[in-house]
Amino acid sequence: MALRDAVPRISLDSAQSVVSVSTNDTDFTVPGPGSLTGKALKALGELTLRSLDRIVIYKRMRTVPTLFPHTELHAQGRAEISQAYDELLELSRPGLYDRGLRNTAVSILVTQVKNGHIHQLVEALGRWHPYSLEVFLQKMLHMTRSVKSAQDIEKLDQFEITLPQALHLMARISTTGSSACQVVLSAGFLGAFANLPKEDFRLTSLSDIYGSILYIYTRPGHKVPEPAKQLALQLLVDPITTCASWFIEVLSQWDGRSIAIMNKVLTSAVTPTWYSQFLDQTTLYNPDKVATDHRFVHSLLITLSRVAAINETTCQAVVQSGYLDIYLESRRNSTHSDFLQLLLQASDIPLAVIRDGIPTYSDRDIITATYLWAIERNYDSDGIEALWRRGELIRSFLVGVRTRVDLNGFQSLAEKDQHQIMTVMKYFCRMAKRNKYRECGLVVREGYLDALLYLQKQGIGVHKFNSQIHVPMHIISSNVFDEGALAIASALDSVILQVLASEYSEIDRILAA
Repeated sequence: MALRDAVPRISLDSAQSVVSVSTNDTDFTVPGPGSLTGKALKALGELTLRSLDRIVIYKRMRTVPTLFPHTELHAQGRAEISQAYDELLELSRPGLYDRGLRNTAVSILVTQVKNGHIHQLVEALGRWHPYSLEVFLQKMLHMTRSVKSAQDIEKLDQFEITLPQALHLMARISTTGSSACQVVLSAGFLGAFANLPKEDFRLTSLSDIYGSILYIYTRPGHKVPEPAKQLALQLLVDPITTCASWFIEVLSQWDGRSIAIMNKVLTSAVTPTWYSQFLDQTTLYNPDKVATDHRFVHSLLITLSRVAAINETTCQAVVQSGYLDIYLESRRNSTHSDFLQLLLQASDIPLAVIRDGIPTYSDRDIITATYLWAIERNYDSDGIEALWRRGELIRSFLVGVRTRVDLNGFQSLAEKDQHQIMTVMKYFCRMAKRNKYRECGLVVREGYLDALLYLQKQGIGVHKFNSQIHVPMHIISSNVFDEGALAIASALDSVILQVLASEYSEIDRILAA
């Protein structure tokens, strides 16, 4: 089935929210008692329900079917639907109730599973004892049927579901707690999923299933057997290695936090040397670092860049996941120019960050994105002038720098952050010097002098501004700029700050020229 479902974004936080409705391994209640005959019967145990007069049960079962099937939104907060699930699950237990009652209960539950809106069913199953859950899953798997087309799905009878539908339910159940996760794994969830073509799944199901696989792999408190952990890891790694289009659609449903968790666990597991270098964020360059080239990290970046290219929401999620930092580390150590060129063409993530600015993106993201843009484009001005005329590049960078520096000052930033800021300032200066009048005026209009003065007033060692004194000196010494008195005043301020710091050499050289 084509992956064209419009579904909400998935988050590990949303998966965690299911945990709140589950019980632990020893403190549980058996669904059923209390739902048909009042809370007093709950204390008497599940056998009470089985001994009730059949008329009472049949009467109740005349109203329950009217509540199904339903959407998750329709069922949200409705106690009668939650109660109905408890009753249906109790009546679905094999060998305990009249065959007609059991068949009716099973048929209603199967219809809801086919509907795909299973949140309330997962909540109800989370209240079950692990043994009862295991029996339920085994029976459900026995009701699955292989299908090859939409026509086959339409021919399923009232007691049949497809294996992808069953696996979707199992994935949702696995995130409700440690015991439920163990039961799902014991039922063969990972192995069954690994052997199925991913095109058989709806996008909603794949998104939930991969969220479950990530949940299984990242929960150290769960006693997951090592073979299951390795299979979960492989299921996550394989589609990234091939940049599978269907997995790109899956990631487009995730939020930034979930993608960040995936990035962390996969890079640390698959490329531990690269990951250890990535964690060394104290300096920008370290000569002791071993130059590494890991194809998996490259594939991960290309996959994420294609996710970001889908729309603004997915771009924000990818940036929030730490994409820019991963890209910088790979660029620093990569020897594959083809990879860098492919990545540059795959998306305009830095450009999107610069364009949207604060508050869509963090100040650090803006600085890093502008730095990436500067070092990738260098002197290539094709397409950038239109951006500059709108002012996004320099103004966004300036706002980001002020937000980043104001709290503790420039000197408190890590060396690599300082380097990024100064590199971008040098880039602005170079662009201005290419055509002394036209582009210099463009740079000044968009806020270059404001940024230069702001950084100078932070008490930075002014030797870093030697090369950048060209722009204010050009403004002062030339009569062709039409930038107004304010620009000239800012240029004079910048030069005076440089003179007061006894940095004469560069100024003398410029004046002599």
